[in-house]
Amino acid sequence: MKKRSLHYNINTAISLVLVLGIAVILGILGTKYHHQWDLTANKRFTLAPQSVKILKNLKDELLIKAFYIKGTERSAEDIFKQFAYYSPMIKYEFIDPNKDPRLAREYEISQPGTVFVLCGKNREKLMQVSEEKLINTIIKATRKEKRLVYFLKGHGERGLNIPGQQGLTALKEALEKENYEVEDFLLMRRQSVPERVSLLVVAGPLTKFQPEELEGIKNYFNTGGRAVFLIDINTPKQVTDFLTAYGFQVDDDIIIDPSSQMVGANYYVAMVAEYDQSFPITADFNLACFFPICRSMKAGGGPPASYVKWVARTSQYTWGIDKNRKEINGQIKVDPRKDKRGPLEVAAAGSYQVADGKKEARIVVLGSTDFIANGSIGLSGNRDFFLNCMGWLTQQEDLISIRPKAEENTPVFFNTKQKYGVFFFGLVFLPLLLTIIAIIIFIRRR
Repeated sequence: MKKRSLHYNINTAISLVLVLGIAVILGILGTKYHHQWDLTANKRFTLAPQSVKILKNLKDELLIKAFYIKGTERSAEDIFKQFAYYSPMIKYEFIDPNKDPRLAREYEISQPGTVFVLCGKNREKLMQVSEEKLINTIIKATRKEKRLVYFLKGHGERGLNIPGQQGLTALKEALEKENYEVEDFLLMRRQSVPERVSLLVVAGPLTKFQPEELEGIKNYFNTGGRAVFLIDINTPKQVTDFLTAYGFQVDDDIIIDPSSQMVGANYYVAMVAEYDQSFPITADFNLACFFPICRSMKAGGGPPASYVKWVARTSQYTWGIDKNRKEINGQIKVDPRKDKRGPLEVAAAGSYQVADGKKEARIVVLGSTDFIANGSIGLSGNRDFFLNCMGWLTQQEDLISIRPKAEENTPVFFNTKQKYGVFFFGLVFLPLLLTIIAIIIFIRRR
């Protein structure tokens, strides 16, 4: 009997040691290697690819000072934890302005919920915490200088400050969030682009340029300039001829896409879902884009020491037709003998060795201006695609990805029957069932 008891005690001790050993090992591994899973339907606790990319590439330590009254910081803390999960460079602390009024006065806190992101000597302020706003604040805090972007005007280009469906106010806001400094620029007044300009945007010109203006743009490229051209069906041939010299053959057509009608658009909206995954702009990009009133192009060739290629194109079900063709009974008739069948290239990019190979110029050409206008920039991947182009042109590769979307509430609504069903199940049926089970167990034990 004693041997059996001793044997049992030894087995118990060994089992206890093993369990404790496994627990210790798991604890050590958990502190060094950790992972989290997001099981929510809308991936509430999963950061956007761009956020993860920026956080993993942080080189300097960031300190987040959050001024919250104790007990109100839960939602902000959840976001801070997600950010710290992806980067050891993220540190955060909560400060109750009522308990530390000296520090609150130093940071000029006028209301609780104010957040500061500190990186070296940079200090950026944030009034409402969300993934999108916090990652944009981190971008501003970690950039040593803003990239200056000039939007050309004077030739009927889209206006930066004009509201409405055709304006570019939403694009301007998106660029400023990513720390670009955006201004209008009248080239005909100066006839040259300042070298300090990081990027020149030519958004749908409708009238011809002066020869001196085109020469000014050419000289800007020769010093390592960067530009994006957005072409409309009414863009002058003079401009497309200028781009031909750099390897972009823009066709004088308009793309129709019957498949766009399946998603509620008309056939003048080209749906784009095929990208060159080897190019930085579209590497791992998997969102569809919509290019309204779009022209096709061919990329290739260009001056010596250049690299020009397409980055986005339509499906095989699209057609490039004469832009002046009239509708018949509200429909466009396709002529397979004359019209070009897809896939059709709608976006292309080129890089050029200039200044005896010491600098690199870059150009992106897009076949539609409407796709970044206020009425379309919010569609699927339009905003991300254009901002990726901007990131590549200005050599900010960490900005090339899919960005966080604005938070959306997803309330659950019940009709009258569903309300009664939830009430009956939760407050009547379930408690009654548990009571019956408890009575049965009590009777059986008696």
